[in-house]
Amino acid sequence: MSSEGWNDRGWRRWFELTAVLRSFPGLAIGVVGASGVDSRGANGEAASFLEQQIGHVRGEWSSERLASDPRIAAGRAAYQAFGAKPKRHHSSMESLLQAILSGRSIPSVNPLVDLNNAISLRHVIPVGGDDLDPNGRRHPLDDRDC
Repeated sequence: MSSEGWNDRGWRRWFELTAVLRSFPGLAIGVVGASGVDSRGANGEAASFLEQQIGHVRGEWSSERLASDPRIAAGRAAYQAFGAKPKRHHSSMESLLQAILSGRSIPSVNPLVDLNNAISLRHVIPVGGDDLDPNGRRHPLDDRDC
């Protein structure tokens, strides 16, 4: 792996990821890289896709389904394995579903966060994002739990 374009934060994330993979050998992680993406401003298509997925959750999910879904159970087991209390600290996926089922609104943040949330809802998988700008500049996607 080339270190070109990696700042200290990028390397720290890489070492954290390798530790997680050692602890959870059955874990599968997908990574998508993109360059030249501007996450500032509004994007009607991303916001619309998110609204469609929120509507699907409201129509198809219930608190009973949330409690019994094997994908949610796997997330809870992983949280418990690294010492978190899954009844107090939920995965981003479970928190997003719970918010929708309780009637809370999911605001549009920016196009990339909206797409992360929509994909997460559509496939019931946690999706996150990091801006790995090699110059270390802070961007809207930084430090957000998508």
